[in-house]
Amino acid sequence: MAAYISRKKTMTTNITTLSINLLISERKNHRNLFAERIMELLPESSSLMEVEKILKSNFLTTMAICVENPNGEARNVFYQLAQFFERKVNGVPSDLSVAA
Repeated sequence: MAAYISRKKTMTTNITTLSINLLISERKNHRNLFAERIMELLPESSSLMEVEKILKSNFLTTMAICVENPNGEARNVFYQLAQFFERKVNGVPSDLSVAA
């Protein structure tokens, strides 16, 4: 348990880095941990525009797919949405068409 806590403290807070780690992790339980951390970092739905709420829903769906199979077709969409939300969290304006 102590090892898990110390690893969690040092885990990066960058959504794109966590997404890459999710995609390259060989163990499903590790992918689940990365997915949980990503969900903690996502903006609240109340602070999002309607189109961003749809993108967030799509992101969570593709993330669940990638947790099950990180080598599937959803991986590219998942990573593009991760980049979009990383910019959103950091307050960097982004073009919605890139993530859509």
